[in-house]
Amino acid sequence: MGNQYDFVLLSHSRYWIQNNLYQYQHLFSGIIQDQNLIWSSAPYHPDLHWEVPFEPSHADLYFHYKAAKNVALQFFAIAGNPKQNYQGLDYLFALFFLSFCRTYIFVKTYYLPHYLTAQSLWQLCSYADPDIRKYHYLLEQFPTDIFLYTDKHMSLHHKLSKLSKEQVSQMNLIVEKLIFELHHLVIEGKLIYSDKDEEEE
Repeated sequence: MGNQYDFVLLSHSRYWIQNNLYQYQHLFSGIIQDQNLIWSSAPYHPDLHWEVPFEPSHADLYFHYKAAKNVALQFFAIAGNPKQNYQGLDYLFALFFLSFCRTYIFVKTYYLPHYLTAQSLWQLCSYADPDIRKYHYLLEQFPTDIFLYTDKHMSLHHKLSKLSKEQVSQMNLIVEKLIFELHHLVIEGKLIYSDKDEEEE
């Protein structure tokens, strides 16, 4: 039947793009092209001003990476609780997944997306580097639709946690694999110095 395509809609105003172009030019210059134009609201818009030559930068990567890593560490602390008190763990899992995806996309494309749905963020991760799909089997093994689950737990609810040990084990495996992937990209890829280097200063 032909090729199948997934689409992720990134919605930004012209004003936002022009104001943030200097930060995210690496991504936008490849996307915003005349040959990709489907529809235009007016022929009189000014041209975008591309910076030439352009050197992309991972400004603030340390803060995004550190936030994702700290959420993972907090997740592990609660998941490893010998009393199996998993209260709040589903929210930490959702926060980790969101933080991982946004940081991964930033590392690969120099673009930090807004807070999109979990599925849209995962699709952007796949766009940024198709190699991330090697972890898709973990998402498919999740007891329920992981994207709906994650989106649901991005809003806080005052209720008791009903997580089973098996569910926590599956979440733990996902967090473990994804934080390792991020560590490999950021620390071993020498995009920032490691926490150990920071402690030695």
